[in-house]
Amino acid sequence: TREVNGNVKTYREGSFLHQCLRIFGDLDGRGVWDATNDFFDTLPLAARVGGRVFCVHGGLPKELCQPGARLEDINEIETPLRFVRRGDMVHAMLWSDPVPPEREATPETERQLDAQGFGLSSRGCACFGEKTLEIFMRQHAISYVFRGHEAQQHGIGLSKSTRLCTIFSTSK
Repeated sequence: TREVNGNVKTYREGSFLHQCLRIFGDLDGRGVWDATNDFFDTLPLAARVGGRVFCVHGGLPKELCQPGARLEDINEIETPLRFVRRGDMVHAMLWSDPVPPEREATPETERQLDAQGFGLSSRGCACFGEKTLEIFMRQHAISYVFRGHEAQQHGIGLSKSTRLCTIFSTSK
């Protein structure tokens, strides 16, 4: 998360680092930013709510759609998180996106997704399709996936037959 919420070059005054520096000054602002990130590094990566709802920041990792995978496998990830490598399970849980509904059923997109419905997004991160969601939900007895990570016109978006809910909030 540090590479994103500290990315002043891309997010300018909307970045968390910029806001900390503006509010608390250079020295204290950096300290607040570091302490907040240290705390974020210890937060759970996902949660199962009421046994049927899976909550995650980004999206579904390929590792949890493999035969024999268990949601409990998430608990084996070492925390605090210090480094997240592109392509690993944590990266997918933090940064992957669903395939946009308007692209889901096109022949071109279907060729870009693997047999489990995974592919690459336009941002170069993992993306997941309807097939991925079906596999994940069936394997883990989940009814809904709630996620954040993507701006939504009205703060909330439903997709994948209303089984995937994206909730977005921001300070700007």
